[in-house]
Order: sequence, then structure tokens, then C-alpha cells
Amino acid sequence: MRITVTDRLSFRVDSQRKILDNGYLSVPGKVARTGVQQYTAQELGLTDRPPNELVNVYRPAEEVFKPESLASYDNCDITLQHPDEFVDSKTYKAVSVGHATSPGQRVGDFVVVDLLIKDQNAIDAVNAGTAELSAGYSAEYLPRPGVAPCGTPYEFIQTDIVINHTALCDSARAGHLARLFDSKPKENQPMPQITLDSGVKVEVADQATATLIQTTFDSLMQKISDSAKQLRQLQDENAKLEAEKDIKDEEIDKLKEETSDSAIQRRVDQVVDAMNGARKIAGKAFTCDSMDPLTIKRAALDGAGIRCKKYDNWSKAPEAYISAWFDAEEERKESEDEEEPENSGTNDSHRRFANDMNNAMTRNTGDANQQRVTARNNFLDQRYGRNSQGDK
Repeated sequence: MRITVTDRLSFRVDSQRKILDNGYLSVPGKVARTGVQQYTAQELGLTDRPPNELVNVYRPAEEVFKPESLASYDNCDITLQHPDEFVDSKTYKAVSVGHATSPGQRVGDFVVVDLLIKDQNAIDAVNAGTAELSAGYSAEYLPRPGVAPCGTPYEFIQTDIVINHTALCDSARAGHLARLFDSKPKENQPMPQITLDSGVKVEVADQATATLIQTTFDSLMQKISDSAKQLRQLQDENAKLEAEKDIKDEEIDKLKEETSDSAIQRRVDQVVDAMNGARKIAGKAFTCDSMDPLTIKRAALDGAGIRCKKYDNWSKAPEAYISAWFDAEEERKESEDEEEPENSGTNDSHRRFANDMNNAMTRNTGDANQQRVTARNNFLDQRYGRNSQGDK
């Protein structure tokens, strides 16, 4: 795989330089080296590990000092810090501050290049201490784990290195010797920092340590964030279960209220009252198997031949309408009984016959208390599915 990277790492720097008549700064510098260098997983495009995890990459001498790679340094642009993209014809005016005046040369384990810095802002930055050098290049990374001659293990080998630019920057991956040749060391070199969750920045010894700590810290913060999210989800689920429990409790309380002795007694009284009124309206021979007062009232009105005027029939009429008609008809029947004429021609034999019939109805139906007991038992049998013939 071919990947584009820039080399950065904190280090102290020294440099030697020459100011030309036109104000340009001419200075050689070490821009790259051989050996094992560290890259982040994100730079290498690795997705099997955290993006900031450090990965060891071996840069063998035969690749670093390959003639084609050394030749690519010649005339490459110099930038102040690394640009967001490689330098080309569209971007060089905005980012280039000079160029290399020689190809790369091998000096020990380092590549040395002559540099000509033209931009005054860049020269001022060098004079202020920005003297680290960092190459921007593309290369192939071969996944071949091994151990370098220095004894350091690595996972990848870097090959086919092609230089695009050299950056003046505050850090260089190649180490503290990758720098301008300068006799003035940078004073009060700022140390690498990590940022805590509170926003406070803390200095650490070197960039590698900073990267490791920051990666570990970010991972822990992510775990905390995930745990907090899971906690919120559990709290939401618990609240939902609590709401469902409250609803069930209300339903249970309602059922308990409906099945209490007082509630059953009220229901039985309503049935008995409805049956008494129904017999007044439809006659003492009226019967109804239902234990629902409204059904009894409908049946009584139908049995008495009373037509439902506002609706097609009594089964389609609302409860309030039926009850109003039922009560009115019951009162009408009671009034008729009370207003019987004194001289109606009814003789004593007829009155005795009526009394005998009333006594017979009383014997068949029992008094009001007996009616309520019977209605209560029938109501309980229907409610709990019991057979009145013997099931308990």
C-alpha cells in the first residue's frame, strides 16, 4: 500500500546558516534518517486498532538512500510547517517559502540537503528557534514484521520513498538530530502536551509519551461516555417499566374495587331495582336472564310494546335515553295504579281474585330481600363462570 505521511517528533535543534546579500537564508540540514520510526495507525490507514496507537515502521538504508529517493529532494519546496496537502502548481504560492538546492546526500544514517529559505516570515521563524526539519513524502508500506539491526521490533517496512517537500516545523519524527545545522539552540523548547477532559493541558517528557498517554486517555473517556449512554438507556427502560407497573397497579385496584362486597351489592341492587321496574312496565310475568340492568330495561320496554321513537330500536339507543324512558314509564304505571277509580265496578270477588294473584306472585318471587339474595347469587355465578346447578 502507498501512503502519504509527514515526519514529526519533538527534539532539540542546532543549526548553522548564512544570510545572502538578497536576504535569503542558505543552510544545510538533516532531513531524514534510517532505522525504526513511529507512525500512528491513522496515518497508516489501519482500522484494526485505535487511530492514535503507535506503529513501528522500519526504514532500511537501501530504501532511504536509494538514488531515486535522494534525487527527489532536489528543488523540492520548503514550507513553514506542513501544509494540509502536498505542494503542487496550485498551492506552492500559498505555502512555499523556498526550495532545496541539492539532491539528498548520505551522511552516516542521515540524508543531508542544502536549503534556500526565501520568505522573510520563515527566516524570522528560524531565527526565533523553529529549526526542526520534517520531510513530506509518499512511500509504500509493506506488512513484514521483523526486528531492526538496533534490536527494535517493527510491523512494516517503508519502501519507494518520493519526497514532495521539506517543512520547517516544531517537531521531527526522525529525532532531535533532524535539524538545521545551527549553532544557536532553541531556548525554552516547549514540551509536548496532552489535553485533559477539563481542557487543562499537561506537559510530558516527549511526543511518543504524549501520544501514548493521550491515546489511553481518549480511550478511557470513550468508555466512560459509552457507559454513561448505557446508564441513560437503562434508566429510561426502568422508568418505562415503573410506568407500566403503575398502570397495572391501577388496573388491579380497579378490579379489587369492582369485586368488593359493596360493589357487588350495589350491582345486585341495581339488577333487583331494574327487575322490579320491568315487571311494573311489562307485567309481573316478565323475565330476563341477563344480569345487566340496561339489558333488562331494554327487554322490558320491548316487552311492553313501547316503540323507540328517536332510534331504530332500543338496542341502538344510548343508556341515558333508555333509562329516561324506563323511569318515566315506571312512574306512569305507578300513577295508574294509584288513580284507580272508586266506582270502577270492581266487585269484591274481583278484588279477592287480585289479592290471590298477588299472594301467588309473592310466594313465587319472595320478598325484596330474597330477590336480592337470588340476584346476587346469579350475578356471582355469571361473573365467575359457575354453574348454578352445582358447580362451586
